[in-house]
Amino acid sequence: MKEVVRYSNAFKRSIVEKMERGMYASIKSKADAVKAIDEAVLLFNTKRPHLSLRFKTPDRIHFAA
Repeated sequence: MKEVVRYSNAFKRSIVEKMERGMYASIKSKADAVKAIDEAVLLFNTKRPHLSLRFKTPDRIHFAA
């Protein structure tokens, strides 16, 4: 079963802005882009604490119930 990936509009927008500014210059193909986005989403949802969530990760909040 494939892992469900949750994207917020702000997060998607930041990825697009970074791509437009050339911050992902090492991305040469669609497969590279998908890999980079998947890694960024995983980091954003599982490793990066959020101030608005009282320094918890989105996954910790989402799966706590």
